[in-house]
Amino acid sequence: MRILFSAIGLSDPVCTGHDGPWIHCCRFSRPDLTVAYLTAAMCQREAQKNMYSCTLDLLNKALGTQIQHDFIKRTGLDNPQDSDQFYTDFEEILTKLHETYPDAEILLNASSGTPAIKECMKMMYHFLPFETKLLKVDSPIDEMGFSHGRRDQVPDDYDPEEGWDNNLDNLEGAAVRCHVDEAQQQSVRLQMMQLRKLIENNEFQAACLLTETDQLKGFVSEQLRKGLSGAKSRMQLDLQTAAKDLLTAGWDGAEAIRKMQTDLLSQAAEMLMTMQCDLDRGDIAGCVRKLTPVLYVLLRTHLENKYGISVKSIAKKNAQNFWVFSEINMMNNHKSLYDSVKSQIFTGGKPPYLDSNSIIKLLDCLTDNRDTAFQNMKLLRQIEQGVRNRIAHEPKMLTEDQFINDAGISTKEMMKLLTDCFGMLRPAAFSDSFWNSYADMRKYLSQMTQLGPGQ
Repeated sequence: MRILFSAIGLSDPVCTGHDGPWIHCCRFSRPDLTVAYLTAAMCQREAQKNMYSCTLDLLNKALGTQIQHDFIKRTGLDNPQDSDQFYTDFEEILTKLHETYPDAEILLNASSGTPAIKECMKMMYHFLPFETKLLKVDSPIDEMGFSHGRRDQVPDDYDPEEGWDNNLDNLEGAAVRCHVDEAQQQSVRLQMMQLRKLIENNEFQAACLLTETDQLKGFVSEQLRKGLSGAKSRMQLDLQTAAKDLLTAGWDGAEAIRKMQTDLLSQAAEMLMTMQCDLDRGDIAGCVRKLTPVLYVLLRTHLENKYGISVKSIAKKNAQNFWVFSEINMMNNHKSLYDSVKSQIFTGGKPPYLDSNSIIKLLDCLTDNRDTAFQNMKLLRQIEQGVRNRIAHEPKMLTEDQFINDAGISTKEMMKLLTDCFGMLRPAAFSDSFWNSYADMRKYLSQMTQLGPGQ
């Protein structure tokens, strides 16, 4: 459905042998409904001569259309030069139209009425929280090729049928003087700026919600929607969905995510990048909470890759699907290691979980001080233990100073230790280009928020 909202001005409906702006917008856009706003003087003219409704009937007959009209009559509005009285009125009318016809295309005529009305119509286009299109009508050109510069006024005794018969715009080949204004909606520009800011801050959940607002629905491509959905899934560590959506969005880095989705160490590296996102937002506590699973994967991978001790060879899964130590497995597969750690790990009762602390006990028996990766991991374990109590018992935000006091190093230094560990375990995979992938993804998504001409 298409709706034209227009004021009625003194050059409507037909003036100096040409369509006035309102009728010309109807001729050009052929709406299903035109909602026309009449001030006191226009109400009087319609009451006396039916000049507006009659002319619309004549246009329908000439075009074979069935344009309906709804005249909003403001009989008490005698000073149409005051813009303040129009803004709220126009806003309420257009908001109600949008709510009544949510899927309708709404057109605004910015060429009829007083300067105050025209400016208010432009403001509606720029700042309403839903999409509209702004129409402008050029002045007719006279026989000498010059514009009149201003439109003359329709006299009070105007005869609608006589005026229609003498209307040059009814002739074949008459110029189309109505066009869609290509100015970018300022409200859309502001919303797009907000969308880019959310992307820059890794707030992909909020960005997805923003693209579903009435204001942005018509301006956000499906490609960007898929990209933001993929970025949101990536932040949530749903790498399968993330890879699928980001590939659909056309981002080159999505293929690397697809390949790593079943690799435990790569998944931990992805979590490490979300830890950096937490720090960028000032959420130090959220970052530290993720340190536990990341450190566990680093230690487990180091045990397997450097010393050839797989988890299955020393542990088994319990009923809750957690890895717990198995004395039988250790005695059968790693007898000397079992003898070394028996008194520390197997102290009676239920078998202990395979966690960071227990893997460190194993590695202590296998390594020396030259194992830099392990030394870094031990330090990270101390940091985790030093900060964990504060996170568990203090609901307020964790500050950088508090973190340094508990951990002995800054969050930046902690992140450097972590990235170094990944680089030592798998140098070829975890290079600078890998750690920059979030920045690359943000840049790609931000580029798709740029509006083209006319948007």
